[in-house]
Amino acid sequence: MQEKAFFKKLLDEGIDAVGLDFNDYAISKFNPNIAQHLIKGDILKSIDTIINSGAKYEVVFVNHFLEHSTRPKLFLLKLKDILTSPGYVIISAPNDFSELQRELKIKGHYSKDYMIKYPDHLYYVNADSLKNLLNEIGFQFLDGIADFPIEWFIANPHSNYGRDESLGKGAHNARIFLETLINQKNKMLALQFWRSLFNLGQGRSIAAIFEFQGNK
Repeated sequence: MQEKAFFKKLLDEGIDAVGLDFNDYAISKFNPNIAQHLIKGDILKSIDTIINSGAKYEVVFVNHFLEHSTRPKLFLLKLKDILTSPGYVIISAPNDFSELQRELKIKGHYSKDYMIKYPDHLYYVNADSLKNLLNEIGFQFLDGIADFPIEWFIANPHSNYGRDESLGKGAHNARIFLETLINQKNKMLALQFWRSLFNLGQGRSIAAIFEFQGNK
């Protein structure tokens, strides 16, 4: 729901924004007055609609979509046709098959790959593979941040929700407490902390900014 609130804020600020989603349930229920700014349906077809209209956008925010896509590379390539030059893509996604997850498995803290959520999640990236994918198709990495590495709790047998799912709620509550505490401090120091986690391959989810300088 946070992305819907963010979308509404953009429109309230007078920014020319268009949202794409598989359905309009959340918008229609909680923010029906902005439903007219949403294109509903298959995302690739929706992007084609924008391409055919000739519209261009300075920024595209891709919020936890890649992991659900059957054709993520095609999706990202299509974004180049709706971006200005320069243009920017912000991508957030789960940080899956990360170095942390691999080390936790090697050390025997879990056996079943809990991050695999088929058929809900079809595609998996981490900080390195996301940068490599975008670089391959013509986007330049600018910056990235991660959220709190909740998987640190898996290293402790008393909070290892990877083996005992009943411990997940406690780990989640602790994560929210710590994230809130960190974000209440100096904003630049907090940003440096989240950026450092990204660069270290930590964090359960990641967000990265890429620049597009036009088709060469």
